[in-house]
Amino acid sequence: MNNLTEIIEGVEKFAYEILIWILLIPKTLINIVLNPSWVPEYVTQELNDKTDDRFDNFISPVILIMISTLVPVAYLISVPYPGAIISGPLEAHVHQPVRFVVDAGFVAKTQSYHYQWTADEQQLQTSDYNQLANYVVFTWDTPGSKQIHIQADNTKGETYESTFIVNILDENQSFTASIDDGYYMNTHGAGQNFMNSLQEPRGLFITFLFLTMPMLFALAIDRVRRVPFSRRAFMHSFYIQCYYFSPVNLAFWSLLLGFAYFIDPKKEILLLLLPLFTTVILLVWLFVNETRLIMKEKNLSVMPGILFTGVCYALIAVLLFIYFKFSGNPETFRKFLWTFYGTTIGAFIAVASFRLLLRLFRASRSKK
Repeated sequence: MNNLTEIIEGVEKFAYEILIWILLIPKTLINIVLNPSWVPEYVTQELNDKTDDRFDNFISPVILIMISTLVPVAYLISVPYPGAIISGPLEAHVHQPVRFVVDAGFVAKTQSYHYQWTADEQQLQTSDYNQLANYVVFTWDTPGSKQIHIQADNTKGETYESTFIVNILDENQSFTASIDDGYYMNTHGAGQNFMNSLQEPRGLFITFLFLTMPMLFALAIDRVRRVPFSRRAFMHSFYIQCYYFSPVNLAFWSLLLGFAYFIDPKKEILLLLLPLFTTVILLVWLFVNETRLIMKEKNLSVMPGILFTGVCYALIAVLLFIYFKFSGNPETFRKFLWTFYGTTIGAFIAVASFRLLLRLFRASRSKK
């Protein structure tokens, strides 16, 4: 009976904590954005507090950075990316029936979907179906490159289109494409590959990158300040960075999810400008406040402070570009990760070994 009571009390405390977070998150974000100079003072004050009610008036910086990153990612993973993807053979012979399948995804599920197929030298085919997959069969009498187009809608104004290219060969010609190339997304650009990659296991890398950006900035600032690494000293810098990065992370993911799920850039470009403008403003806001922070901590002038922050921004931009560039090619991305981590670990081992040998050399010379 006591165990059951403890479980109920634990659930009650957890539910109350979640409700408190709903109130504290906007309060904390507003205070961070409007009064960024408050952040270092508040973090210092709370870390000097010996009681158990640290960060009682505002949400904890670690919880805030995790919520601002993991909640949007959880939505991205749980809700399929909307669109229409055609699959089928890349090559076929003349007079051969060729089957193409479309897998559609809609934000709003209506159980009533309309599919409209068009293709070169073929008649229009339409279908009303209650499933998210539909197929069509075309037969061509002349060789050449043929284009297939699908327009799928959920009868509620949500429409997606996709185009596929198939090469029709003469009967005496042999195929050059592998059967494994049957699943082919001809209209997928880098942007859509990027979104699809976020929903796969390798998408955890970009999530990890967003969660570690505050840590990277905190390490860089502590190195410039020449502060000996310790749990408490690093915690101070890390908590400040968690607060600074949370509004930027939230704005970025809001822009990404809005663009992917809720806003049609062709019809609602003005709605897209609002989160885009907010994200750009917050990036500038972060740059200014990071520069002010490093100038204060190291007593630097404006130009060295700007240079330091610019280098940190450039490194993050390079990491994001690399992910974006290779997200559509899992094999290349996997090789890059192995190379990156292998080089990093090897560099750490080499530096540690060099420092150890240098200490032994100095010790041997001092004995002489």
